[in-house]
Amino acid sequence: MYHLKIITTHKTYAEMDVDKVTLLTSDGYITMLSNHMDTITTVENGVMRITVNKEITSYAISSGLFTFKDNQAILLIDTIEHSDEVDVKRAEAAKERAEARIKNHESADEVKRGELALKRAITRLKINQ
Repeated sequence: MYHLKIITTHKTYAEMDVDKVTLLTSDGYITMLSNHMDTITTVENGVMRITVNKEITSYAISSGLFTFKDNQAILLIDTIEHSDEVDVKRAEAAKERAEARIKNHESADEVKRGELALKRAITRLKINQ
């Protein structure tokens, strides 16, 4: 096991001892186990899975930074939602709005914002499946 501290822009979200963490980086999904080599990596919007005593918990997270050194991990992100915290109807509505924004775009910036919003909504829905 190793210690994980999750910090958002507003607060320390959680501190816990974990067996492993799986999260999305710019190079794809990675899984961090105890005694891993020192690591600093960027984190992408996506699903994070934390395993403690064979129990897996899923979260929707925003982009940020993940560091690992001496069995101490720190995750710095803007937002995080546990699967129990996601309002599915709200996430579905956000998905529909994002799809409409992409379809009815007036600029490349609107398409990019729509794609980011769509990815966030899909991630939030994924952790509830």
